[in-house]
Amino acid sequence: MRTAACLAILAALSAAAADPKAKPIPGLKDAQDRYAAALAKAKKEHDQAAKDATEFYVASLKDIQAERTKAGDLDGAVRVRDLIAEAGADNPAPVGGDGFQLLGVFFVWYDQWKDVTANAKKFVKNGELKLATAGEAVGAIPDIAPNQHKTLVVVYRHKGAVRVAIGGDDKPLLVPGR
Repeated sequence: MRTAACLAILAALSAAAADPKAKPIPGLKDAQDRYAAALAKAKKEHDQAAKDATEFYVASLKDIQAERTKAGDLDGAVRVRDLIAEAGADNPAPVGGDGFQLLGVFFVWYDQWKDVTANAKKFVKNGELKLATAGEAVGAIPDIAPNQHKTLVVVYRHKGAVRVAIGGDDKPLLVPGR
């Protein structure tokens, strides 16, 4: 009941705000335009700074990976390789806007959860995660429940909000959906 009342109040307020007969407020449009321009500038600066920081980080990780490989520490080199994949330039952290960022991908069967984020990031192209079947995200990770249907849980950021997508392991998955 309270929800219906709140929705009715919101609808009335929205209608009043959109009233074409309402008297314009001097300076309001100009203030809104300046605000939007300042936000756009800040977003552009953030995106460039994030890109620069990511590139520097990845370059540093590649140096460490080469050092570990030369030293014969293959386990260390593989761990650093995984960090490089996680920090990849294909998945920078967006601020607001419509940016897509994959936060986590998990293969689930009852109370068993396997993190398959690193492998799933390989399927992120042009701002979306596209899988022919959700099971593709698993890659070489051992199956948590052989011959059983599992669920893929995708946590991502899009249009400034954290979202969750859930799909069956034998179904196609497109995140964010259209």
